[in-house]
Amino acid sequence: MKLKNKIKFIYFDLDNTLWDFKKNSVMALERLYDKKIKNLKRGNIDFQTFKNIYEKHNSAMWRAYERQEITPEVLKIKRFEKTIEELQLNEWIKATDLNDVYIHSLPSFPYLMPNAKEILEYLVSQYSLGILSNGFEDTQYRKLQSGGIVKYFDIIITSDQVGCSKPNEGIFQYAIKKSGCSPKEIVYVGDDYKIDILAANKMNIIGILLDPQNKMKEDSIIKIKDLIELKNYL
Repeated sequence: MKLKNKIKFIYFDLDNTLWDFKKNSVMALERLYDKKIKNLKRGNIDFQTFKNIYEKHNSAMWRAYERQEITPEVLKIKRFEKTIEELQLNEWIKATDLNDVYIHSLPSFPYLMPNAKEILEYLVSQYSLGILSNGFEDTQYRKLQSGGIVKYFDIIITSDQVGCSKPNEGIFQYAIKKSGCSPKEIVYVGDDYKIDILAANKMNIIGILLDPQNKMKEDSIIKIKDLIELKNYL
């Protein structure tokens, strides 16, 4: 199904759609562990344990943020407070210290999803491109810079900037207005079925799900396993 003649603007999610968040985050957590956790006198905490506990609490905090139950500032600190509490490190380290190291190092890593640059190079001469991401404005911009892809985008929108996060209709309404296009002239490419694709479709934006592991069995949406497959539609 070719969408080419209908589409004028393409928005991309950033984390795990263009920028390989999983890989980059592990590297940032390793740096954090080496600097702040590994040599604590409390000891006996291996990296995998630290990583698993942090990721559990980080995921829970992001879900709460997407439901608009907490602010970005609370998210940043609470995920580390919960991690420290579970690891029984309250007397040894502060959540703010962990967050500072993580937030500083995370966007410095450059790894992208397969064929990210290739597909952007292909699309940029045909469409206007934008980023629509749940995240912190400065951090997301630095990720784009470190990955060498900031030059491809006319518009960069973050939930931090808008004041609401996906799947809230407000952030999509803002993105539609900024694009200068009608919803039916916009494609949104993301990796999350609910907060990216269903939310976009609800606004009459065409959602395309990046699903490398083919986990989503829903046949009513457009799915791709690799970004390069966007050539089949655009």
